Amino acid sequence: MSQSLEELPVAPATSVELETGEPVDRTSLLGRVLGSLHGLQGLLHDPEALRTAYADVCSTIGREVDIHLPGGPDGQQVRRGRPSTSTPAAPPVVSSGDGTFTVGAGDVIHVRPQQ
Repeated sequence: MSQSLEELPVAPATSVELETGEPVDRTSLLGRVLGSLHGLQGLLHDPEALRTAYADVCSTIGREVDIHLPGGPDGQQVRRGRPSTSTPAAPPVVSSGDGTFTVGAGDVIHVRPQQ
């Protein structure tokens, strides 16, 4: 949450403090997170409404990402594509130049557009 760049475990990792440029009060942040979750409580019995609410605010859907999947020769496989919305009964579907694939587990890294 308040790690410096040198304290982070891997290159794409970040902290709230690094992203905002301001010190973070953990109690205040927890209160904000819990308040946000409380506002979604009414959607818990309506999976389609919950999925729609998530898709409306998810910055990953439709954006080019690298997905680091378990497996491959060095213990990891990286696939690039654009995630689309998922259904309550299925994992996210990602479209790539090779077609589409589903993702059950992996790390998503946003790809920065070339300048």
